[in-house]
Amino acid sequence: MAAISAATAWPPGVRCVPAVHLHLTLVFLGDVSVDRLGAVRSVAESLRPATFELMLGGSGHFPRAEVGWLGCVDAPPALFALNAGLRQGLRTQGFALRGESFRPHVTLARGLREPPVLPDYPPLRWPVSEFVLVESRRGRAPAYTVIGTWPLAPVSD
Repeated sequence: MAAISAATAWPPGVRCVPAVHLHLTLVFLGDVSVDRLGAVRSVAESLRPATFELMLGGSGHFPRAEVGWLGCVDAPPALFALNAGLRQGLRTQGFALRGESFRPHVTLARGLREPPVLPDYPPLRWPVSEFVLVESRRGRAPAYTVIGTWPLAPVSD
């Protein structure tokens, strides 16, 4: 993902997401008070999804958010099940979640007014064996801190 971003001729002023911060957001919570983190952790701990593999391919653009991204090719049902389990559990805990649609993607750049033109690349395999709770701090260069990690269950043969 980072190599694709590095090989892209981004327009001036576009801010690339550093390789260490590349991620796929399952559910965006917005501001969460410290006293509510236990409820988030409880929901995450209640889920036992199986490992799966993502295939990243193609690209896109969210004009309003001004982001360019890599998309998922034939995203597996397990990814949507994990998203749905998190959303359902969080709503049960009283969290108000924005939007109903889940469009899996990995943001590569911010401040992009036009769709990105990425170099040709083969689909990227991304084996998924865990999901994390991340605190993000806004700003021109957002900072991310992992505050919880949950393993996915290995698939038995």
